[in-house]
Amino acid sequence: MFAIRRILSSTNSRGLYRSYHSINQCRRPLSPFTAYSLKSFNTNNNAGRFRNTYRGKKVFVKPHNIIRDHLMLAVTPHRAIYEESNNTVSLSRLGYLTFEFIPTENVDGRSRANYQDKDTFIMTMKNIGDFLKIDDSYNKDEEPVILNYVPFNSPQSGPDSRVTVCKIEKKLIKEDGIDILNFEITYMYIRGEEITKDRSILIEVGEMKVLQSLLEQSMFYLLGWQVLGTPQILESDIDNRDALNSGKFSPFKKN
Repeated sequence: MFAIRRILSSTNSRGLYRSYHSINQCRRPLSPFTAYSLKSFNTNNNAGRFRNTYRGKKVFVKPHNIIRDHLMLAVTPHRAIYEESNNTVSLSRLGYLTFEFIPTENVDGRSRANYQDKDTFIMTMKNIGDFLKIDDSYNKDEEPVILNYVPFNSPQSGPDSRVTVCKIEKKLIKEDGIDILNFEITYMYIRGEEITKDRSILIEVGEMKVLQSLLEQSMFYLLGWQVLGTPQILESDIDNRDALNSGKFSPFKKN
């Protein structure tokens, strides 16, 4: 508890310090529903984008990319997964979105992404509302929006405890002498008492509105409600049940 307080206060960010309470709440004993929705996340699982098959072939979902000189933000939805058990077909895993922060470099006038050095923040249903409420007004005293994801298998405390943080803060950037509103999205990885990663990307108001629209539209699929209109999705999940349970298709491992 006190370790997290020291870490967040040392960043000199009021928003991060205030978020101590929400992060600490995630470390308390989880309700059955929360524990169910926060399966452990493995950032080394490169099959995370694969959720569907069509006629026995893998279907890869193209992420929405925002590219800057030094960093690319790639946002990808991952739908809910169903499974067959006895005489019923029920939800096995809630969906989520990945926010991947990928370093880029300019090579011969083209941006080249270094996927081996990417960092990933998991956006679950519990965080989407806070992201959607961000508006395009500016108040210098407004605190940043703080989202956090605590891996379900993270120790409660100690050097191996882990928290990933996504901070969204409004910034005024001067362009031709005019203050233009931007949003700074920062990824932080806290391990034990140390912030080991800190990466930021600036996006414009229009880009933020596109992100919010995509997140809003994705909730239907994160909850798995699309099966009401396209029950064929269940066939894919049931046919691939063994692979899904082995973790090949998802960064969320079943306990």
